[in-house]
Amino acid sequence: MAQTNIGAVIESNSLPQPPSYTRSISDARKLRHIEWLVAGIGTFLVIGSMTLSFISNTCKQVSDLISEQNAVATKIAVSLDYYTYAYPVDT
Repeated sequence: MAQTNIGAVIESNSLPQPPSYTRSISDARKLRHIEWLVAGIGTFLVIGSMTLSFISNTCKQVSDLISEQNAVATKIAVSLDYYTYAYPVDT
């Protein structure tokens, strides 16, 4: 049985290697700027949505309060109108 040099066989039948991709410092810097931009926009969107949610809830509560006060004011006005006509004051 003859011995074969495995290293020679591997080198002769080796597959082409993909090109080595190296990032330059400027490419890394550009990627970092994009990451910061995406993070900033995401943060802005989260804070904006929270703010709009708080404003919406506050507007709903104020609207309910105004409606309740209008109902009470109408009852008071009807009561005052009743007492004005039912018990006139002589002047």
